Amino acid sequence: MFDVDQHDSDRRNNVLELLCKRKRQALFVHELCATLRQAHGASISDIERALAELEADGAVVVRDHYCADPHLEGVDLRVVALVEPSAGEDALLQSIRASEDTWNDWLAMYLANHRCGSTIVVNAILERRGAKTALVTTQGFRDVYEIGRINRPESFNLRFHKHRPLVSREFVFEVPERMRADGTEFTPLDEDAARQVAQILQAEGIAAVAVVFLHSYRAPEHEVRMGEILRATDANLFITASHELSREYREYERTSTTVANAYVGPIVSTYLGDLEQRLAQRGFRGSLMIMQSNGGLQDVVTARRQCIQVNYPAVNGGACRWLRQPAARAAGEGEPQP
Repeated sequence: MFDVDQHDSDRRNNVLELLCKRKRQALFVHELCATLRQAHGASISDIERALAELEADGAVVVRDHYCADPHLEGVDLRVVALVEPSAGEDALLQSIRASEDTWNDWLAMYLANHRCGSTIVVNAILERRGAKTALVTTQGFRDVYEIGRINRPESFNLRFHKHRPLVSREFVFEVPERMRADGTEFTPLDEDAARQVAQILQAEGIAAVAVVFLHSYRAPEHEVRMGEILRATDANLFITASHELSREYREYERTSTTVANAYVGPIVSTYLGDLEQRLAQRGFRGSLMIMQSNGGLQDVVTARRQCIQVNYPAVNGGACRWLRQPAARAAGEGEPQP
């Protein structure tokens, strides 16, 4: 048993040593795997574990690129770039720079599409560093967001506390209006009250606003008009209307989703806008696609508006990519680990 453990430890150390020597470089995973397998008997699982360990220790930031090779039908070449953490430049741009330095124009030839997955949304929510956000809702429904659902994850925990909302009650505003569930108007939108709310938001320095009116999933006219009034008062506001994001009934779920989108909106929109601009400055002429939480892709314009869709793309995106790689599955390599 000791010999087996010692062999595994030596193999792990060999993999780590090789990866550490290749900092600020981009590596073909299939070539790296072949080299390590021949020299040390290491597999792609060993590489994945070593990459995860290096990133967890803060030694490197790992960024994946997938290059479509026209000579290999249905197969993407995976490129791993090892970049220095927090070196004053975005890790994604560092990884592209490393890839360019390694293969120059060869990589640019195949990087027609760049698929980017980011944890910027979930990090902003967990760290509570989103924008100063307000919620505008139908009169009489101010407390829907804070009350939430009558469920208690820990029924017998006497010290249980409900979640802290992303928007405090003082920044939840009501506007007289009402749509029926069938889409007909019950109470017209009070535009004077709407303008007063817009002026208060401007005076309070609000950066993002979530607009959630009753039954707007069926009839969004009041939300559309409220958005127009808000933009006329402050053109720099990041505005999320619920009908643009989630056309589903149940007010709490729609409200919480819309608020979360508004909360992270300014951060994500600025980040993606800067990223797209800096990529263009570096000569990238392909299309930048953003990975969604469901494993799909969306363009930057959509991602900058529907930010919550990219809340946590890593796990689902990785699983979807593995399912689209029949050759990797047949070889048993790259299989997702529990």
